[in-house]
Amino acid sequence: MLRYFCTPTYISTLLKKIGLSYQKARFISDKEDEEKYEKAKKEWKEKTWPEIVKKAKEENSVILFGDEVSFALWGSLARTWAEIGQQPTVKTKGIRKGLKMFGVIEVKGYGFQYMESLSYSLKAKSLKLLKDEQLPTELLNALKTLKNEQYQTQTDFICANVAEKDLILKYQSVILQHTETSGRFNGSRYIEFLNQILTHYEGNIILIEDGASYSGSRLTKIQNRVTIFTNNLTLKDSIEINSGVFNVKTLLNRFT
Repeated sequence: MLRYFCTPTYISTLLKKIGLSYQKARFISDKEDEEKYEKAKKEWKEKTWPEIVKKAKEENSVILFGDEVSFALWGSLARTWAEIGQQPTVKTKGIRKGLKMFGVIEVKGYGFQYMESLSYSLKAKSLKLLKDEQLPTELLNALKTLKNEQYQTQTDFICANVAEKDLILKYQSVILQHTETSGRFNGSRYIEFLNQILTHYEGNIILIEDGASYSGSRLTKIQNRVTIFTNNLTLKDSIEINSGVFNVKTLLNRFT
């Protein structure tokens, strides 16, 4: 029987010699068909993307890649050095809040538009904080009628109480500061984001998105200036495929 002994420090060198590297795994869908995905990438590169570029030139449209992202605000723990038997601790309030955002990246010029997805709710703590801000009594009484209600958009929340609308508008920034919570990705918020994009860009828009359930048909409620293309590839793959248009290094340096 052949026996081979080596020191622990040599194991990493040995693994490297046989073609392995130390790396972190990535998540993929358990339903993902690799062959189908590669076929979709090929079709996008050779057929769909050239059609989009041609259409943009003919209509003088700006091309935007859109997506959404969620950030966990409670942080994460990693390994570190510490005395043996003395595990490091990090204080936390136990509050798990997230940040959800819509965003689009412009193909030429690398313009970037984004909007945080928020909802609005008046809790008992919110009313106490607003009282501490010395808001007028009549305004506080009006806001109490909205207690524990959930509003998906800022417009819905501001317009919910018409009795003291002038006062609400006067103290709007303070009220929003104490009632904002993390929202959801839904049609109402997406419409607000699309309107923001339409305000920023004057001409026609070609929007490439991932076909989320809240999008798509929602565009029919927006002006005819938007043409949508559904792209089921990841944004990273889309950028790599179109590397002749995107300066990937410049893009990453700007938004990371």
